[in-house]
Amino acid sequence: DLLIVLKSFKRLRSIAVGIAYGFAVMASVIIYNLIIIYSGIEMSDNQNESAIVAMMTSYPIMSLIAFVVLGPIVEEMTYRLGLFSLIHRLNRPLAYVVTMLVFGVIHMSFNPETIINELINLPSYILAGTILTIAYEREGFAVSTYAHITNNLISFLLTTFQS
Repeated sequence: DLLIVLKSFKRLRSIAVGIAYGFAVMASVIIYNLIIIYSGIEMSDNQNESAIVAMMTSYPIMSLIAFVVLGPIVEEMTYRLGLFSLIHRLNRPLAYVVTMLVFGVIHMSFNPETIINELINLPSYILAGTILTIAYEREGFAVSTYAHITNNLISFLLTTFQS
């Protein structure tokens, strides 16, 4: 079983479809952010993003490894392979709702001073979690992992070139 999963990472189709899903995640978040901005709601990076940007600026190589490679692998194992698969056995819609919400909430900070901004940013993570879960359910672990890596790589590159 593990060998099958590992072999799926070598398939060109898994890479290509994963990259496409990664761009879908990025596009959905950009669209959400544009809606918020054009609605006149003030929005800034949440504390999770701010901490990541600070680490990327100070430690770019370590950040590349942690946020672009290891983070997505661990999160896909935790939220899709673990949480979603477990709950999916009982109830598919519930598996989606729980996985999306947990993925979103885990990226939040519960600082009372910034909670409004955190809640404004929450749907971005829920959207990302939803698309990654769809990728996992339809295409498998390798595709959702490549999608997550693609999304994080794009964010990493944009942040790096903006700094």
